[in-house]
Amino acid sequence: MRIGLETFSYLPWFMAGRMDVCGFVRRAAALGLDGVQLNIGVPQDHWGMLGGDDPAHLRAIRALCDASGLFVEVDTRTYDRDTLTRALEIAAALGADTLRTYVSIPDELHGAALGAYMRPGGGLDDDLKQAIPAIQSVLPLCERYGIRLALENHEYETSAQVIALVRALDSEWVGILIDTGNMMTVWEDPVAAVAAMAPWAISTHVKDHAVILDGDAPYVVGVPLGRGTIDLPACCRVLSDATTLMRLCIEVCYGYRAAFRLPEGQGGGERLGRGAFRLMSPPYDPACVAPYPNYRNPAHLPPADGARFLQWVDDAVVESVAYVKTLVKANATPVGKPAPPW
Repeated sequence: MRIGLETFSYLPWFMAGRMDVCGFVRRAAALGLDGVQLNIGVPQDHWGMLGGDDPAHLRAIRALCDASGLFVEVDTRTYDRDTLTRALEIAAALGADTLRTYVSIPDELHGAALGAYMRPGGGLDDDLKQAIPAIQSVLPLCERYGIRLALENHEYETSAQVIALVRALDSEWVGILIDTGNMMTVWEDPVAAVAAMAPWAISTHVKDHAVILDGDAPYVVGVPLGRGTIDLPACCRVLSDATTLMRLCIEVCYGYRAAFRLPEGQGGGERLGRGAFRLMSPPYDPACVAPYPNYRNPAHLPPADGARFLQWVDDAVVESVAYVKTLVKANATPVGKPAPPW
């Protein structure tokens, strides 16, 4: 398995103006990684951490990745045809063979000023239905560029809903990006969900989570990999044994916090206090559970706190990369394992 790193892992550094996409590529290379996942966002946020889609800028990023020997995957978030089309063009310019997207949009944002990148609708069910013809419309472009679409389980969808969408699309150019943590917000056991999605896996976000209480409300929080309640060794065994994946991409979510999207016991049927949903007890080590949740911009913190937060972010990445390298070594790809079909 080759190991990559998602730009989201350094989001606070980007937000504080301490890192750009080329700095991220250099950091990934310095960490001894094999590739990068570049989150390019959507046009409405000026392509996010990519920093723009000027052709010269894209050529410079690709040249840096090539010189560093890094594979490239790209992340966006839409089922809008125009945005997916441009994202595929950007991915091709960067030399990527995989474009991740997702179709869920929170109910509270439907009808908001989202621009063209996501159609307003009536909720997740509508998103899942509307996504089918929209994604089908760009499949010829996927074939032209040789880029597969990886649909992610993204906090609102259950694994069954993502699988149903991929089955409905029924294309060799569409599969699943398995996120090892997002299913927790819909009460799914991570290992079971990973196993269910494994036959369609074409990419990953390998992350770790824990559950904490803020008052009476439970939240899922991102922690350095190996420090949370997800059975990552079991997840990685599934990804090694039950898929044709030759890459794992790490997404460190230190500082992130998400509410549960469904009432307890719905979705995957899990409940607080058992398995991956057991509660982490305070006081929390700030190197594990960030004292500034939801990726609060470090530039808005007092200077000493902001610097400390950024150091914790980097420490979390370093720790997570070392942990995943250990897992990959323990689950080395068997000799003769078939190569992926792309």
